[in-house]
Amino acid sequence: MRTDPLFGFQVPTALPGDVADYAAALVPSEAVMFQSPPLAPGAPGPPPTPPDDTNNQVLEALGCEVIPLDVELDYNFPRYNPNPEDMKMLHAMADKVRETGADVGLGFDGDGDRCGVVDNHGEEIFADKIGVMLARDISARHKNATFVADVKSTGLFMTDPVLQSNGAKALYWKTGHSYMKRYTFEQKALVGFEKSGHFFFQPPLGRGYDDGLVAALAVSAPLPRCEAV
Repeated sequence: MRTDPLFGFQVPTALPGDVADYAAALVPSEAVMFQSPPLAPGAPGPPPTPPDDTNNQVLEALGCEVIPLDVELDYNFPRYNPNPEDMKMLHAMADKVRETGADVGLGFDGDGDRCGVVDNHGEEIFADKIGVMLARDISARHKNATFVADVKSTGLFMTDPVLQSNGAKALYWKTGHSYMKRYTFEQKALVGFEKSGHFFFQPPLGRGYDDGLVAALAVSAPLPRCEAV
């Protein structure tokens, strides 16, 4: 077992094939390149259950109880657009959270580089607010951290009292995946948060590019430390 210094999860060494490689890549101390997870296109919520699904196996191996939602492969997308900003998708996630009493709902986009979030009450939390929450948690462990936020995002990155007390610095930058990724790297920021949900975790927290599973783990990790509300 290895402890991931970012997420605090215990990473088992006994995982099959590509899953072990991918889990190892989530641990910053391992010099392993990320592998793209074989996500079902348009599959919102936690990943599906087949034995070859990397995301599902990693989440379950890290101790998460996974409740699948709309994970059957269907390139016609019969239910809704696989987009964490799509309200129809978020409402489906919210219904499932309320039905099952889950602690959180996680919904991935079609290519797996974004993760939408619904809280334990079934309320949608948009990406910029998730960014503020993650910045709070990360800046508590990395004092005087720098974060980059999409210019369309909430002003809380600048005004939030928790971020201020942690000495966090926020830089706003132009909208766009490539713009945000490059600027986050150039500024040596810990994380870049794009409004549409692309999160760029830089070393020692990540590999510098957007990965929905990494975002899902970052969202899930603080939950055991939070009081139920």
